Formats: sequence, C-alpha cells, structure tokens
Amino acid sequence: MEPALNALWHGKLRPSESFLLRNPENQKLVDAWSKLRKELESRITDEETRRLLHELETAEMNLSEASEIAAFRAGYALGAAMTEDVARERAVMSST
Repeated sequence: MEPALNALWHGKLRPSESFLLRNPENQKLVDAWSKLRKELESRITDEETRRLLHELETAEMNLSEASEIAAFRAGYALGAAMTEDVARERAVMSST
C-alpha cells in the first residue's frame, strides 16, 4: 500500500469522493436520491422552479461540503493531538 502522504500528494487520497460508494447501504441511499431527483425534475414544468431547485441543490451541496471539511479537520486535529500525547508519554517513559 502506498504511504498516505504520497497518496495525498498525488491526488489519490480523496476520502470525500470515495467513502460513500464503498458501503452498499450508502449506495442504496445515493440511488434512491437520484431516482427521486429525476422524478421531481420530470414534474417541473416551468424554468423558474427548475432554477430554484438547482439553487437549492447547490446550496445543499455547499453546506454539506463545509460540514465534511469541518468534520475532517476536527478528526485530523484530534488524531494529531492523540499522536502527540502518545509521543510525549513515550518520551517520559524512556527518560525514566
């Protein structure tokens, strides 16, 4: 397996793009959403409502992305803090 930092540098590590579809239950949710979205769009007859739907979806996507980024940053910071704690404990144990 490629080291994580190399994968990140080369653009191969994209958790926000791949984690959803790895889980069959998540794939079912994506499929259900897609089906409902297509059905809704087929029923929209005027351009103003179609534009509003597009704007709503864009706003929802932006909100979701902001939430994912915040969760990723919080998780990364927590992991880094835990690593720092372990390193500090090892340093104390090795100095005694």
